[in-house]
Amino acid sequence: MLHSLKIKLILSISVLIIFLFAVTGFLIVDEKERELTRDVYVTARSFAELSTGKIIDLYDSLLKENSFVILPLRISFSPF
Repeated sequence: MLHSLKIKLILSISVLIIFLFAVTGFLIVDEKERELTRDVYVTARSFAELSTGKIIDLYDSLLKENSFVILPLRISFSPF
C-alpha cells in the first residue's frame, strides 16, 4: 500500500498539517479561555470596588435610623 514515495510524502505532510491545525486550535482556545477568565475577574472586581462604598454608606445610614425592613420568616411561593 505505501510503496510509492509520492503516497508516503502526501500522507506525512497531511498528518503534519492536521497536527499543526490541532495544536494551533488548542492554543487559540486556551488563550481565549484565559482572556475570558481574566475579563470576568476584572469586571467582578471593578463592580465590587465601585459598589462597596455605597452599600456601606446605605447600611450605616439605615442602621442609624433603625429603618430596616423586617421580612416574614417564611416566604411561600406558589406558581399557581
